[in-house]
Amino acid sequence: MEHTILIKIKDAIQSLSVPRTSLIILLVIYFSGCTAPTDEKTNSSNVNENNSSAVSCTAALKLPTITGCNGVDLLAASSINIQSSGIVTTPNGFSSSTVTRIEDEQYIDLKDEGCLQLGKDGQDFALSMWLKASGPSNDQTSGDGSQIIGSKSQYNQQKPGFLLHTQSNVTTELQNAGINAEGVEGSCCGKDGRLVLRALSTPADNGWRKTVMSEPFPADTWTHVVLNYRNNANSGETPLQECSNDTCASEFSIYVNLLGPTSKSPGHGTQAAIDNPYFSTEDGGKGRLRIGDEGWGQIRPFEIAKLKSYSRTLTESEIKALFLKDAATAGFSTDKVDDAIKKIANHMAGQETLSASELNAMVHDFTKNSVLIDTNEDLIKSSLALVHTYETEGGGPLFVNENTTTTQGGYSVIDRTGTSGDGKELHRAMLSIQQSIHDNVYNTWTAASCTSALKDQGWLTANHFPGAAAAPENPSEVHTVSINASVPAFWGQPVAFSSWPARRPTGFYLSPGSIGQVTVPQEMVNAGFSVLVGSHTVDHEVRSKNVLQTNCR
Repeated sequence: MEHTILIKIKDAIQSLSVPRTSLIILLVIYFSGCTAPTDEKTNSSNVNENNSSAVSCTAALKLPTITGCNGVDLLAASSINIQSSGIVTTPNGFSSSTVTRIEDEQYIDLKDEGCLQLGKDGQDFALSMWLKASGPSNDQTSGDGSQIIGSKSQYNQQKPGFLLHTQSNVTTELQNAGINAEGVEGSCCGKDGRLVLRALSTPADNGWRKTVMSEPFPADTWTHVVLNYRNNANSGETPLQECSNDTCASEFSIYVNLLGPTSKSPGHGTQAAIDNPYFSTEDGGKGRLRIGDEGWGQIRPFEIAKLKSYSRTLTESEIKALFLKDAATAGFSTDKVDDAIKKIANHMAGQETLSASELNAMVHDFTKNSVLIDTNEDLIKSSLALVHTYETEGGGPLFVNENTTTTQGGYSVIDRTGTSGDGKELHRAMLSIQQSIHDNVYNTWTAASCTSALKDQGWLTANHFPGAAAAPENPSEVHTVSINASVPAFWGQPVAFSSWPARRPTGFYLSPGSIGQVTVPQEMVNAGFSVLVGSHTVDHEVRSKNVLQTNCR
């Protein structure tokens, strides 16, 4: 697909210690192939224990370094101040680690000292854990979730702090139908049986709480969770901007099984968090961290393992490395991806006939385990080949194409609207498969180490939108552009998209299947900047399904 490369300028510009009105960013774009990093040390082949012949071109992602306040075990005896009775710990549980089970009215209070004072003095921090949280059940229908970890202050919203808790996932479709999903107990309506995590934080003036929500994940299933917190201001300093109900410069980001922020809509993705969430325990110990329950009504039981804190945010490659280390124990497998690819390919070739339910099961296995595709070069190639086969020999180019009679907004498109058993399962399946490939394969480390597998692998639908783009005559040519990175401060009440990153187009494009390398000045690294390839970032997941809006899906 033809891509526009943009610079997203976040409001953390002052962290560069230069005037907001004068910073000029030099952007260097390489269109040559990338080379593999040499300092990665953690092998990810353990996720494919049943396939000894697997080929991994992304053989090494580096785990976070355990030093100082990075990698502190929050469930270790040395971290605990006091805990309630009845808490069950199981040694050699999940992935040979100790599993702690916390039920209603049970809690663990951590010490308020040293590395356990998360966010103190304006520090960033991160939490990583494996979580098995309960959903609605016949024996416990009260309570809508579990309080996992947070400042004790957040249980009555009297002081600054934060709280990470689960709640039932609600879909618009079930809400509109006035029902919960089949087999889901509890109050009506809209619950689909899955859970979400919410990160709440309260400012010092007891004003509006800030809320961030994760992507949905299955209940009663081991799930990897990372919470990143990026502080906007050091302790005692004036924040860069005032917070409102849905905007704030500091950020929480929640990752569940590697699914991270996808939208800037309120309640989703990376967004509102207060500055400086830590405060002292002088007021009755309300500032210390608590794991578990303190009076928000009945909570559902949860199990937790490998709960560690870091005095910085974790990178996406580190999050991936942490996930891969225990993915096989959590039931993820590359064999399921490989089997799904083979069966769907045989189905398209007429060599095997899959029923609607069988095809849906294959798609489920593929999408659930697609987070492992980039650990195996053979899987990268075979998954891309599956999409290519569909586009050239099956339904035609995904999304917009000229081979169908169905039109939306003046474009010919593949008709996927319908329900199971209508004969359109394959079209819907390939849409899910392509999205999974896009989400889990196209990352910086895979582009660098698996260049040969990704190069020249473009989607045919790009010829129809945004249009065909020829490959550069000289792929090794270096293009240089200067970007004005100044972001004028707004005044008054924040409105519309005033807190969103500013975007600065470079004017350069990537043709389908190209791999570009962008080089930026060192002062941009870990300073709130990001590079966007492609021009569309709107998440339409929660939009109502009318014709005008679904044209953009």
